[in-house]
Amino acid sequence: MAGLVGADLERLGGLASGMRRHGGELEGVVGAAEGAVGQLGQLWEGPDAGQFARHWSSRHRPALLAAVRALGAAADTIERNRREQERASASLDGPATPSRGGGGNGGGVGGVFGWAGDGARWLGGRVADGGRWVADQADDVLLDALFYRREGFASLEALALSGMSPLLYPVVADVQNRYVTPLAVEQLDRFVAEPIVDAVAGPPGPRSGDPGGRLDTRPAGTFQVAGASERDRGRAAVIDAFAATADGTRIRSDEFQIIDHGNGNYTLVLPGVTDLTDPHAGFDTVDQSVRDTDQVAAVSAGSTGIDGNRYAQMVREHLQRAAVPPGANLMIIGHSFGADTALDLASDSGFNGRDYHVSHVVAAAYYSQPQLPHVRPGTDVLVLQNNKDVPVMAEQIGHRPTTPFPGTNGAVVDRFSGGWAGAGHAQSNYIEHLNSGEPGLDAYFASVAAAGYAASGPATAVDVSVTS
Repeated sequence: MAGLVGADLERLGGLASGMRRHGGELEGVVGAAEGAVGQLGQLWEGPDAGQFARHWSSRHRPALLAAVRALGAAADTIERNRREQERASASLDGPATPSRGGGGNGGGVGGVFGWAGDGARWLGGRVADGGRWVADQADDVLLDALFYRREGFASLEALALSGMSPLLYPVVADVQNRYVTPLAVEQLDRFVAEPIVDAVAGPPGPRSGDPGGRLDTRPAGTFQVAGASERDRGRAAVIDAFAATADGTRIRSDEFQIIDHGNGNYTLVLPGVTDLTDPHAGFDTVDQSVRDTDQVAAVSAGSTGIDGNRYAQMVREHLQRAAVPPGANLMIIGHSFGADTALDLASDSGFNGRDYHVSHVVAAAYYSQPQLPHVRPGTDVLVLQNNKDVPVMAEQIGHRPTTPFPGTNGAVVDRFSGGWAGAGHAQSNYIEHLNSGEPGLDAYFASVAAAGYAASGPATAVDVSVTS
């Protein structure tokens, strides 16, 4: 291409078309594989078959669909820059094709630099993502070592402080494990592990939201899962929806998601706050997302209903605007502040009872115990808490009830020993546990599918900016 000034518009158009075509072909392969996995139970039985089906739903299928979306996004970027080059060339009365030698125009040069810059940024983003993944794994290993060393040291401290008394030791050890160790681990993560991650991979990337657009909607693909049994389909439905809370291409930093299963059932997918690892005062200056720690989540922490939770209010407002029929069945899946919001909605007698029926709630990575007694009858709740989740530990320490909680109101509260990704708070820790095959979880998954939440249907992302 020596002597070329500008970009070859015809070849750029062909490249964009080819990417879209290959993306469509890959999506077709995913659909065909989905059908094959659905028939798997007739051909292959046993724990290995079940594990393969779970890995397909939670790992392989999402990775392939992410590749489909990446091809589409790259094609859109190329096409957008091709049009910009074409307009720039036309505005200067130059040819809409590349010129050779020294007779080109500045618009063409700017266009090709813009295209190259976008491509470099896209590639840099993928490299950074990979770097952060490697650094996050190192963070997990480091925190595991620090945690267990700190835990062992805490036991020795308890022995010393109790004077090795068999009566005092359990009390002192409980205080150490409840208060001292979690705070120590939080400090280790903040001042040791996180700086190492940022040094290796750089700070997290930019937020994915956009300015304004309150309650605007956009298509977010088709929800579709497979499995040989109701248990497998229910597990896949929960994991696929939960994984979306960690995927900024599926749910942006100023959005939540709703899935219409086409049978009178809807799934609400509620991610948590967007500024936990990058705290700031006030709403984000760009996207004004209601998923904000100090402006919304901190206020909601002391309430058990919609009135004290602006996130929950916006979810309700969208359902009313979207004409979701009264009495529709809802499953709500939430992570962190999304879990708080899910239980606030399920506890509100107007929302859960008069307007809709919340039949299932999956509340992960939040200290939900204070809310459970308030959940309306007829709602099956699954609470998931990683005992290494530092934010959950901090929430528990910060909540000192004046009276004991009157039980879990029939909810399944599953505390487990998971990974340390994101100080134990990352969705990957919870997805790994959801794939564990525990009987209590399997019974819940079977009820999810039996209720109709594993049926295919369109997903819609809804903007929850506080400004229009």
